[in-house]
Amino acid sequence: MKEDSTFKTLFQELQYNGSYYDKLAIADGYDFDLNMIFGISHSTFKIGDTFKDDPNFMKFVVSDRLDKKTKLITEVIGHEWLLSATKMREVMKASIDRAITNLGQQVVLANGSRIRVTRSEGLAVTLHLQQGVTNKVDVDLAPAIQFPINKLPKGLKSNLERIHKLMGIPLSLHEQCSLVALPMKHTDRLHVDFPLLAREMMSNRPSLRMTVRLLKQERNEKGGPFKQVKSFFIKMVALEAVLKNPSTDYWREEHLAIRYREMKNNLKQSLENNRLPDIFFPVMNLMERMSPQVKSDVAGYLEKADKKAMNVVKAKKKQPVVQNSKKVPCPLCGKTKFKSSTGAVQHIESGSCSQCKGRDVARENIYQFVSKQATHLLTARPQLTYSGSGASCLTVPEKPYACSHCEKTFVNVSSLMQHQADKHGLSGGNMVQSLQFRN
Repeated sequence: MKEDSTFKTLFQELQYNGSYYDKLAIADGYDFDLNMIFGISHSTFKIGDTFKDDPNFMKFVVSDRLDKKTKLITEVIGHEWLLSATKMREVMKASIDRAITNLGQQVVLANGSRIRVTRSEGLAVTLHLQQGVTNKVDVDLAPAIQFPINKLPKGLKSNLERIHKLMGIPLSLHEQCSLVALPMKHTDRLHVDFPLLAREMMSNRPSLRMTVRLLKQERNEKGGPFKQVKSFFIKMVALEAVLKNPSTDYWREEHLAIRYREMKNNLKQSLENNRLPDIFFPVMNLMERMSPQVKSDVAGYLEKADKKAMNVVKAKKKQPVVQNSKKVPCPLCGKTKFKSSTGAVQHIESGSCSQCKGRDVARENIYQFVSKQATHLLTARPQLTYSGSGASCLTVPEKPYACSHCEKTFVNVSSLMQHQADKHGLSGGNMVQSLQFRN
């Protein structure tokens, strides 16, 4: 493609986006989205008007009309010199067409296999790669420019700072967003996008990505109105959820079942309330892009699916319990006399365990353990207090523990475990096995 002189002058690098690179792809649908970054200096243009109807599309006014690269994608509209989404697309498209023609519309691999190459136009320019009848891959291409986040409008910049703070992601002075040319939407504006920040928000949270993939898979299998719920909407539901619960512990893989149920419920509530904000542009309501009938049908399906799943859980709970009962050992003293993990923790909390005597001592030790190993169970960050002996200790609040699924608070861990077993179908066995404190 660099044989095209204009494209060669502008092209800087590729930016890899889409479900495949975000690890959100499912078996029957891969999205390969590539932004072709044009090397335009942000010092040659500035933000013009913003629009209430589409706040994620902005005008960019050319301030340096002599810059050779910037002039290649500048268009005079009225009295304004603007970066043109149309011209950016035309430069990229001309280079793609020349490359496809030079290849004879096919690529020959090292093993002799032939890949047919064609293209089509929609929101992006799409390359269609096909080998035989069934092997097909689509690659969406869009030209883009990188732009510093610290030069964005004040309100947007403040929101991004809030997101970084909530997620614990350092905000670099040099961090950039993408200005993507999508002339099918707007010819004189560029789409302001944050693909790398969204990817970072989902990193190190395996059950978050897994819930997105599972929900996309269920959507595809169910079909009908559910099929009209775009993958972007599902991803935005996930990003909204991670903003509310940013802890990586909350999104560990072993929590997948409950996280998946929560995610489906979050989507159902968005459909019922007709409200799904774009986390980067909160004034935008993505639900306005979906018909009332589709929202009603999908919300109804999700409601029925949840009731069916809960009926299965209740049926399992009603199954007779084998009376070989007391086989759960205390993780400290080793006595095997408890029917459940909850009972073993109650034994420790009572102060009767020989390895952790005294109710107050046990309460402090358990709180210290949870503060280090399971912070997602705490109502608030642990507070250090000065003990008067040159050391600091943790102050145990009145109700230090909270259910991460419904936010109900508890005095004791055992009460929390019993609640999660009864209300959410969870077991506390993993936590009990890892208790290693001693008096």
